[in-house]
Amino acid sequence: MTQKKNKFSVGYGRLAINPPKGIGLGGFGNTNSRLSETVLDDICVTCTALSDGKKTVLMYSVDFLGVSLNNYKVISAWVEENLSIPAENVFITATHNHSAPQVRDGSTSVIPYMPTFYEGMYAVARLALDDLDEAELFIGSARTEHLNYVRRYLREDGSFHGVGFFTRNKSPIARHESDADDLMQVLRFVRKEKKDVVMVNWQCHVTTTSGLKRTDVSADWVGAFRDEAEKEFGVHFAYYQGAAGNVVPNSYLPDEISNSNLEKHGKDLNAVLKKALSDMKPVETEEIRVIHHNHYGYFQTDTEGKDLKQAQEICDAFDRGDTDAVRDLCLEYGFHSNYHAKAILGRSKMEQGVGKDIQMAALSLGKVGMIFAPYEMYDTNGMQIKARSPFEMTLICCYTNNAFGYIPSAIGFQNGGYEVDACTFAAGTGETLVEEYLKLLEQIK
Repeated sequence: MTQKKNKFSVGYGRLAINPPKGIGLGGFGNTNSRLSETVLDDICVTCTALSDGKKTVLMYSVDFLGVSLNNYKVISAWVEENLSIPAENVFITATHNHSAPQVRDGSTSVIPYMPTFYEGMYAVARLALDDLDEAELFIGSARTEHLNYVRRYLREDGSFHGVGFFTRNKSPIARHESDADDLMQVLRFVRKEKKDVVMVNWQCHVTTTSGLKRTDVSADWVGAFRDEAEKEFGVHFAYYQGAAGNVVPNSYLPDEISNSNLEKHGKDLNAVLKKALSDMKPVETEEIRVIHHNHYGYFQTDTEGKDLKQAQEICDAFDRGDTDAVRDLCLEYGFHSNYHAKAILGRSKMEQGVGKDIQMAALSLGKVGMIFAPYEMYDTNGMQIKARSPFEMTLICCYTNNAFGYIPSAIGFQNGGYEVDACTFAAGTGETLVEEYLKLLEQIK
């Protein structure tokens, strides 16, 4: 790889911000019953600064479940005021890690940790800007094969069976609802005088070390992958989560103590990264272009004739951490899950025709395009965008600048299930957003 003179530069910063004992962990809908006990490995906030000489963009990657719109507004406003980078050029992508504090949540147990989170985000931005160095961009990709899979299953007759954490070889069901997008996309910024920066974009839930009974803080497989990559290749590593709404790792460890699968998954992913790095092509680093757009998404309002008092009873049992009562009440009252009960309560408060802005954004860098989605996109929708994108490589960066939760694909809404139960927006929203993102990519090409 040869270095050429240009105005394009890249900087990198990372800090570990582990929480104290007793902080509520994200994931599974409740931060009051899963309180941190020990730190298995560091959770980090990472910032990559991209500059074309005129415009600077900050791309955060944080080892958390998600960030709220308020999180984004606080951090981007600070960046604009203190670093003179417009808020519209700040992107905060969460890895969707289920073993870290849920900073997007207002849970009482998490509030004491928030100053640590914000201070870390400010400090890491300064580190990235101080680290700027001329860079040349190379791109590559490789297939992860069966390291991720769609967790939604169909029966032999094509009807929906449900959601489960079964690997492809161990599934008792006929088949997965769809094939997982197993393409790992990689950007390598070869810098003139400093360590290279490698950006990885893949799509898979970060749930290897998760479980309702696990209370150890961890960056999960993203941390294990990062450690392996930096050790073998001597680079800085940043992970940007893709369209992972329906996709999980084949290394899931439900409530287990052993972490051997975590280490193995990191090594397996690093082997795929090695393939991608071995066959890369240069890309001209042209002007960085950024575009934002708000799409008004309509809410679901159908409560399916459910009894709201029964729904509240289920949610109260879940808040108490009484999982046995949740299961029994759901069976008795005809709810799919506590998420279903919560969604029914939410829909009961929504008016027909009312919705909310979904903050969309896209970025172009030469022949590389990126979209930023504030929700859990299904990989099928992500693959549609990549297949129809005008760019040679298109990164789908979900869980960015907000956390609306799931927006399933059309087939997901048709079949129903947990993700549909938990979704706020109406059927068809996912496909509408696909078309909107493609329009944004065309505009910045």
